[in-house]
Amino acid sequence: MQSDDCEECPDILEELETIDDDTDQHGIQFVKSKDAKLASEIGIFSFPALVYYETGVPIMYDGKLDLGLVLYFFFYYFLSRNRRK
Repeated sequence: MQSDDCEECPDILEELETIDDDTDQHGIQFVKSKDAKLASEIGIFSFPALVYYETGVPIMYDGKLDLGLVLYFFFYYFLSRNRRK
């Protein structure tokens, strides 16, 4: 999630593009959104924010926006989802 007045959002989005191919290979899609109403509904009040949706349930990433940590976060939830199948 991003907002128009977020100064660091463009830089972070550019960094996330570097791992987009890695996440695509595992069925994890990035979606950029500036929907303030949606952000508020799911409890996002500061930007940038990362959210992983699993079966419609938002899971907030609450860590440093470091690419390695972000990848770990997404793959942790992806792998745990696949183990339950």
